[in-house]
Amino acid sequence: MLRGIRVVSSYARVSTKKQQEAGHWDRQLGRLTAFAAEQRWTVVAALADVASGLNEKRRGLHRLLDRAQQHQAGIVAGEYQDRLARFGFTYLESYLHAFGVRVVVMEHTVKDDQQELMEDLIAITTSFSARIYGKRGGKKMGATVRQAMATLAPEGVPE
Repeated sequence: MLRGIRVVSSYARVSTKKQQEAGHWDRQLGRLTAFAAEQRWTVVAALADVASGLNEKRRGLHRLLDRAQQHQAGIVAGEYQDRLARFGFTYLESYLHAFGVRVVVMEHTVKDDQQELMEDLIAITTSFSARIYGKRGGKKMGATVRQAMATLAPEGVPE
């Protein structure tokens, strides 16, 4: 990291390609860049993903973690906590802190417990639904169902 200069990796995420095409991704990155400029920080990497916040295979997030391990940024800036991680934000924050990286979130929305619970339930339901519907391709789905039924009723599954 450069001495005396606050070096930042910014991270944006949208859940769908449709949101990206509507400009949500670009607007997030623009707001993060403006925020960094206000703080007099140098943005060395603007990373982004089009994926669920529950998806652990986000390329941009993995690049962010790699940059932290290589001490290439002292700050990670995100617009909201859920852009970085839908669940486990404090784990991610602790991990980055272990490499000397501070996480800065621009917007701190205060939610009541009920609102937060509802958003979490919707996120989980959406994630599992996407997994199920993604497997709806004929033979693969049929085989999965037959295998599950065989596990539940070992005496045999009708064809």
